[in-house]
Amino acid sequence: MRPPGITLANYIGLSRILVWTPLATAFVLLQRWEEAFVAISMAGISDMADGFVARREKTVSNFGVFLDLTADKVFVSSMLICFAYQGLVPAWAVLIILLREFLVMGLRCFAAAENVAIPVDKVGRSKCFFTFAAILAIVMNLSIAPHLLAVACTLTVISGAMYFYRAQDLLVKYLRY
Repeated sequence: MRPPGITLANYIGLSRILVWTPLATAFVLLQRWEEAFVAISMAGISDMADGFVARREKTVSNFGVFLDLTADKVFVSSMLICFAYQGLVPAWAVLIILLREFLVMGLRCFAAAENVAIPVDKVGRSKCFFTFAAILAIVMNLSIAPHLLAVACTLTVISGAMYFYRAQDLLVKYLRY
């Protein structure tokens, strides 16, 4: 029996934080690349599945959206930090992606406190796709990995700037004296 308010989609999202991210992290650190590939793939599948299930079951909720965004950030941060630790990606790329994630998360929290929604857009979704593709390519040791990471970093900067542009009215309201 599920606790009230916890949906199947929420459990899928929680699995990304509590199961797939720790497993992927451990396998990457242990350089067990086949197992890491499986865990990372399961994280990706769970990312697609939670939204699909929530929409299908009509259980989309603010908590589910929060959980999905949090799971994404925990997963991507864990993978990129592990890769940088092992020298598989440059630290500047990790800093660009993580800095944007924290800035946008803070902006979205501020906007939500002001009853303003800043939804994810196509550039943000593309950024997620290329970041995930880069993570998989790094684990698979594909020569395209640095190029995918460069595209992910570029889209990261663009999408971050677009978030702040779309929130300019809210920000200007508080930045004026």
